Amino acid sequence: GNNRYEVEDEDPGDEDDPSPVRKHYKLPKSKILGLPKDFATHKPYPKGTVVLAMFPDTTTFYPAIVDKPCSANNQFYQLKFEDDDDDGRIPNRKVRFSYIVQQSKQ
Repeated sequence: GNNRYEVEDEDPGDEDDPSPVRKHYKLPKSKILGLPKDFATHKPYPKGTVVLAMFPDTTTFYPAIVDKPCSANNQFYQLKFEDDDDDGRIPNRKVRFSYIVQQSKQ
């Protein structure tokens, strides 16, 4: 079977290039993290869990720490992203559960 996926880097990194080259990577299936789709089967990560989450208004995943898990009536986590400094304090960002994965334990 074909257990390798081709992944396109959405961020070419050069804002000034009119036709940027998007990098493609071939990755083994084990390196691809699936995003949770079904809230009913999602087990909320407890407060303090280190996760990878999509930063609001971007398509990029960054390390973050769960500050408040999602719940049955609120599908958003409150997260604190590393290096997300707003006047010396780290703001809580709301991220939908489907854009969060737990960092794989190596």
